[in-house]
Amino acid sequence: MSVDTENKEPVVDPAPGNEVTDTVVHLSDLHFGSGFQPARAADLLEHINEVDPDLVVVSGDLTMRARSEQFQAARDFLLQIKAPLLVIPGNHDVPLYHLPMRALRPFSNYQKYISDLDKGPVRLNHCAFFGLNTVNPWRHQQGKFRLLELLELERYMAEQDDSIWKMAVVHQHFANIPRHERPGKFPGGERILARMSAAGIHGVLHGHVHYHHVASSAEFFPKIQRPVVLVCAGTPTSLRTRGDTPTNNYNVLRFYQDRFEVHQVDWSPETTGFGLSRHVVFDRQFFKADVD
Repeated sequence: MSVDTENKEPVVDPAPGNEVTDTVVHLSDLHFGSGFQPARAADLLEHINEVDPDLVVVSGDLTMRARSEQFQAARDFLLQIKAPLLVIPGNHDVPLYHLPMRALRPFSNYQKYISDLDKGPVRLNHCAFFGLNTVNPWRHQQGKFRLLELLELERYMAEQDDSIWKMAVVHQHFANIPRHERPGKFPGGERILARMSAAGIHGVLHGHVHYHHVASSAEFFPKIQRPVVLVCAGTPTSLRTRGDTPTNNYNVLRFYQDRFEVHQVDWSPETTGFGLSRHVVFDRQFFKADVD
């Protein structure tokens, strides 16, 4: 079952009583480079450290054009986050115009400046996260899945207890959000998502479309019996926001033993800061609804 609720709290409240919870911040599409907003990034960093998460997930596109100075700026920003990081590259993190580098060493700058910051896969009290590199250097936007990574994802999740919320992280989207269609969705996305479902994955975090959205796989692929939650983060720092009411945003996820919550965090021009706007709750029963 999922419940969409309004929540105007400025930060995430602690769990009630002695209930143990994991707090995970989900960022995407920071885009250091053209269109980047330094003041917004300063607000973001302050809010993240105020939330005090157990993990920060960055689902790709740290830079605009994969240049050394952009990766260095992204690294400097990430080093100020007081939490472990799980980071994957996005399609903008490989060169677009430098064709020899794109052909021979597409991830060289990412590996030089960012790779060592990635602590994934990560297991917390109630959840486990596994990041995949879904960038196809030969296609500017469209992603792809690598068989060895999929096998490693399945192996890692098979080792986790059934009580653990199992989460994957990719960059691109599996299906177009209605009225917000964007190029780059995975070819064969339904087949891959069905495979993730069979592996016990409860949710997939992604970015790429610059628009916040939370949905069940059943909305796009009703033939997948066991639903998977698709959690899309917008961009918290770039001018390239999209949607009916475009704004910078990111997600905060809270994991409990019996449920997890996805909180949308928007930047508000009225308060000139980030604050929670609404959240969606998923309990254990939700993932049994479509199982025979």
